[in-house]
Amino acid sequence: NVTQIVVAPIPGYPVQVLGGILFGLIPGSIITVGGLVVGGTLAAWLGRWLGRPWLEKRLGTETLEHWGQVAHIDSFWTWWIILLIPFGDIPYFIAGLSRIRLSLFALAILTSRGPFTVLIVWMGDRVTGLPLTWIASSIAVVVVIVIIGFSQARRIEAWGRAYVDRRVADKISQSK
Repeated sequence: NVTQIVVAPIPGYPVQVLGGILFGLIPGSIITVGGLVVGGTLAAWLGRWLGRPWLEKRLGTETLEHWGQVAHIDSFWTWWIILLIPFGDIPYFIAGLSRIRLSLFALAILTSRGPFTVLIVWMGDRVTGLPLTWIASSIAVVVVIVIIGFSQARRIEAWGRAYVDRRVADKISQSK
């Protein structure tokens, strides 16, 4: 998960399923969630340490412009909600521009994305002992959920962006 977040542009779900298949539920969850927290916190630290120019090269000018207002947010709960929304790994890097303490950000990662990650690891752990028909049925259910998620991605992202924009506006109005 650390490499998947910081370096490689691959989705995290296959890595998390592999954690369950290779290590089982408990060790796989610890390793996978630990990697998620370390990778997300490392990405935020890199964003903070290397700054905006590096993030612009990494994420692109347009993405950084769009997410630039989020950098003003230092609320644990707002970051927790942002991490629940399927924005991929972008929020990890953008958090580096905010003033949220990295330990608090790590806790937001753990408590927002951790439980779902454990569920995915559990699925990976369980899939090895299932008959082929159950495996196919499970894959079909996951595919349907992913298709629904992707088909509603614009709505979910629009809701998330509106929420973040409101929080940014609130933060700006409070600072005046």
